[in-house]
Amino acid sequence: MTQKTCVFDTPFCQSDMAIIVGNSTVDIDFLAEWAQKTGADVFAADGGVVHCVAAGLMPKAVFGDMDSVSQPLVGSSDLASAWHHILDQDTTDLDKLLRHLKASRILGFGFMDGRFDHALGVLTTLSRYADTQHIVMLGEYDAMLVCRSGVTVQTDIDVRFSLWPLGEVICEASEGLLWPLNGLTFSPEEKTSTSNKTSAACQSITLAGDSEGAYALIVEKRFAAALLEAKLVDR
Repeated sequence: MTQKTCVFDTPFCQSDMAIIVGNSTVDIDFLAEWAQKTGADVFAADGGVVHCVAAGLMPKAVFGDMDSVSQPLVGSSDLASAWHHILDQDTTDLDKLLRHLKASRILGFGFMDGRFDHALGVLTTLSRYADTQHIVMLGEYDAMLVCRSGVTVQTDIDVRFSLWPLGEVICEASEGLLWPLNGLTFSPEEKTSTSNKTSAACQSITLAGDSEGAYALIVEKRFAAALLEAKLVDR
């Protein structure tokens, strides 16, 4: 492996969408299906490259400290130009990847399931990018979008719709939810909105002007495309 200990002056740029793959549990067939139907460039965080190879995908770049990559894979000639070895131990492999990637939409596999402490680290990392990147994570059961603005999304009637605050989130109004969020303030220590349900096919959340916290919007896995197409509302 060529050791590229680097921080690029400009990030890898995509005109539309990128797929990122982490080292947690991944539905290989689902990953391959999304890669085929979107034609998106694929990027891996450390050991996520193993899932890429299993799905028949060659990542454009692999970022991380490479502590989860086997030596035979490191020596693969097909991946010779993909390795970007970053020794920084103060950031996660996901953060290392996102620092070097800019795309209109990002779909992530292998970041939500597995070790709970890793999943918490993913939430923290995504909150840092909530203002600049549209990132949807896919797990075994759920799809998740972390944002800091209002949102409009189209799922279906009578399906699960959860909001988990990562800071103080002040909701001015909501539409399409069985239990409205109008005028409510959410925080990890106080009020949350897990397992709400939809009452209409289209849902929207409007935040107050002084709301500053990020939040995770979590729906069923089958609505991943809806989260990718969700409209984020600047305040």
